[in-house]
Amino acid sequence: MVVRRKKRTARRKRTFSVNLIETGAGLAFLDASNAGTAAQSMIKGDIAGGLKTLGDAFKSNKDQMIRIGAGALAAKLVVGSLGG
Repeated sequence: MVVRRKKRTARRKRTFSVNLIETGAGLAFLDASNAGTAAQSMIKGDIAGGLKTLGDAFKSNKDQMIRIGAGALAAKLVVGSLGG
């Protein structure tokens, strides 16, 4: 009896994708919330100061946060309607 080999199936190429709209919106939110300075404060051990920095930034940049969210939503709707 002859041993038959299994037919090789083509493997899908592994891909890694990052959604551009969400990434951009996330970076804009981080920038508007002064996350860099808050993180530096927290790394130094000043957790309360870091949280206060974030809280103050969110309160003072409320309009900017809303614009970022609305812009990202509008961009997703436009790209979705284009079939992207």
